[in-house]
Amino acid sequence: MDRPQAVTAADQAYRELRRRILLRQYAAGERLSEAELARQAGVSRTPVREALHRLGEEGFVVVVPNQGVWVANPTPEGMEQAYEVREVLECKAVAKAAANVTPLLIARLEAKVAEEESIIQNRDIDRYMTVNTDFHMTLAMGSGNGVMVDFIRRILMITGVYMAFFDPFFDETTLEEHRRIVRVVSTGDVEGSVAVMREHIRLRVPDAEGRLPGGA
Repeated sequence: MDRPQAVTAADQAYRELRRRILLRQYAAGERLSEAELARQAGVSRTPVREALHRLGEEGFVVVVPNQGVWVANPTPEGMEQAYEVREVLECKAVAKAAANVTPLLIARLEAKVAEEESIIQNRDIDRYMTVNTDFHMTLAMGSGNGVMVDFIRRILMITGVYMAFFDPFFDETTLEEHRRIVRVVSTGDVEGSVAVMREHIRLRVPDAEGRLPGGA
């Protein structure tokens, strides 16, 4: 009888902790106290522990058994490596999507861009992360390659963690890049689609000081 309440509490703890991390209310590498988090949330430690485990699976925190939990502390070097892999996968996927473009794919992409625009205006950071991922997954599925889709889903989860610590949210840059990708893909221009996707991904990679290209 208690299980549904425990799951609900864990989900709530997960969403709140994820929101705080995305808002950068915790410093990278900061140690998190399970007991203190439970006290702040007004719940037992069990749902907090479940939430931290889930965040650990997603890469937002590092859970060391019998030692503690720390907020992830990603490096620009690690981000560069992750985005190198993402570039290969997404450029291949967008090439296949453009080569086999359909009105339905473009409609789905345009819907995601419209949703992203609304989210930026409302400054809903949690939904922003979700819709940003959805946009790229929609393109990946347009490739028609299920194996590639699975790999892209995984690399997006990894780079999503880096976005949380390095990427400036709620500007128009990413939104305009997504609009441009949709425009080029809709024409069936394979080479052009690869070029705009490659540029989009490379603009997400910070330098050694954690600064994004263009001073962002």
